[in-house]
Amino acid sequence: MEGGASLRTVEQGGWSVVGPSSIPFDEGNPLPRPLDEAGIKEVVSGICRRRRRAIRAEFKVVELHSAHGYLLHEFLSPLKQSRSDRYGGSLENRMRLTLEIAAELRRVLPDDAPLFVRIFCQRTGRGPAGTFEQSVALAKKLRPLGVDLIDASSGALLPGVRIPVERILSVPFAPQFVRKPKIIPAQSV
Repeated sequence: MEGGASLRTVEQGGWSVVGPSSIPFDEGNPLPRPLDEAGIKEVVSGICRRRRRAIRAEFKVVELHSAHGYLLHEFLSPLKQSRSDRYGGSLENRMRLTLEIAAELRRVLPDDAPLFVRIFCQRTGRGPAGTFEQSVALAKKLRPLGVDLIDASSGALLPGVRIPVERILSVPFAPQFVRKPKIIPAQSV
């Protein structure tokens, strides 16, 4: 399609859209088909298959993208999903898919392959769509799963949200994601 317009239908050359719920990105966008448990399992196994191929192709880093309004970010947001199963409702449930994929990736990746996870970290003033505190909670759950780096990023989950473009955009959020050093008291001799 010419002119930079999106391909909104299969007939135009687009693809079928899936999501956590039937909530479109914006008016005029296709309604996503909500993923059922089988669809969610296919997403997890598909991501792991692709990551194994990336490692065989000698990529040195794997990053799981859970920001910018993509599928995992939508699962995290109560504004983009209305599920009542184990992937919806509470923050614990909404984090489940990202945590399951991160754990499975760590299991299938070589020990020396770093695993990064990109998460949303901006305060947008548009409700709980990507609240910073939820991102910090997610980061804390990802650490014990073997995630080596949290890529604190930005990107719109909702139409019309403008992320300010500035040189050090996400830097002010970094201290919340940094591991505090473990202080071990000196042993008295």
